[in-house]
Amino acid sequence: EVHGVEGIRPALIGMRHPYNSWGKSDTIVDENGVVRIGDADLTLAKKLIRAGQEHSKFLRQIQVWLNITMPRYWWVEFDTYKFNTKNSTSTMHTLLGSEPILRDAFVYNPEDEVVIDFIIDKLNKTRECYQVAKSENEFDIMLECLRSAKRILPEGFLQEREWCFNYKTLQNIYNQRKNHRMPQWREFFKQLIPQLEHPEFIIPQEVE
Repeated sequence: EVHGVEGIRPALIGMRHPYNSWGKSDTIVDENGVVRIGDADLTLAKKLIRAGQEHSKFLRQIQVWLNITMPRYWWVEFDTYKFNTKNSTSTMHTLLGSEPILRDAFVYNPEDEVVIDFIIDKLNKTRECYQVAKSENEFDIMLECLRSAKRILPEGFLQEREWCFNYKTLQNIYNQRKNHRMPQWREFFKQLIPQLEHPEFIIPQEVE
């Protein structure tokens, strides 16, 4: 889920710095605060994107905030892109909370249900131990329960994160992962791209 896109107008102003062509800019901000990119600015932006990395630096000034829920094994690959910052749900603070751990907290194949149910049972027993220790202020036992839970936590465990990065980074992610064999990448782009402002800045074929 896209939570926000900011910086389009300043980025387009900066785009025109190399040739001092600010007077040709035709982008406006309407009465509702919505940025309306003009034809001249859009044409130049597409031209710079086609020209390559060193010419499309203005994309680095457009920031996007995403809320993403994916399994841990997907996050291992996504963490390659450490250009900005993130906030994530915390296994330390919530994994062994008051609510039972259920199947919908995981991604798994149907043939793995027996294994998942076994792990869920182990996690919930650990969670109960943790809650008892918490009520008695037994911090050493709480810590050991948490360590035990994390040791057996499957890579299919779903984690939610809020990510902030720029359009240039997102363009790089798209170019490198659009045909990736892991289906979560295709699902990521399928849901993300329609929500973006000016997806033609991200997808090369839409720039042609």
